Amino acid sequence: MALIENGTTLGTVLDTGSWCPAAGELSATAGRCAHAARRPALATLDGEVLVVEHGLYPSTPISLRGPVALEARCAGVKSAVPGTENIQVNGADDSAVTSTLQAKLSQDKSIDWIVTLGAQALDSLKAIPAAGSSAKLITFDLNADAAQAIKDGKIEFSIDQQPYVQGFMAVSSLYLYLKNGNDIGGGKAVLTGPSFVDKNNIDTILPFAKSNTR
Repeated sequence: MALIENGTTLGTVLDTGSWCPAAGELSATAGRCAHAARRPALATLDGEVLVVEHGLYPSTPISLRGPVALEARCAGVKSAVPGTENIQVNGADDSAVTSTLQAKLSQDKSIDWIVTLGAQALDSLKAIPAAGSSAKLITFDLNADAAQAIKDGKIEFSIDQQPYVQGFMAVSSLYLYLKNGNDIGGGKAVLTGPSFVDKNNIDTILPFAKSNTR
């Protein structure tokens, strides 16, 4: 991203994006880099810690996998729970996600937890009752529908990377650098999560999710 003031290029800022797994390394080698993100593997491991704290340690969770960029989440789940089985689905086809998961749940009744990587959580909510399964659901990311499902007790909790904060911090860091010479993060990623959303804080967060800032 080029920084321009009065038609003059001031310099270039490397925007590694929230999914860059080596943001810290890039920051150290590519000059100044404002990177506001939540590291996927870190979020996953902390998510499993939260499961343990809730007394709900999963023995056979399923992690739905979509784009290659989501593999860090899958790896994080599997490192904490070795019995994890990754199921590859086409995240652009909701009906296919639902039918694939429904078939797996119907085949294996021992599955007691499902960990989805995003919007597939809503597809899983359809698959679980259709398969006659009692599996519980955890998801990454948050939107208004997922937040409502947490409120309704259909999703145990979400691991939220807080993308609103990622965008806000990225723009704010550029402003502060130009305005005041501030260098945020010390050349490393400024973590915006993981943030956990569950029954204990959903009443506070739900209105923000509905207004698309969470």
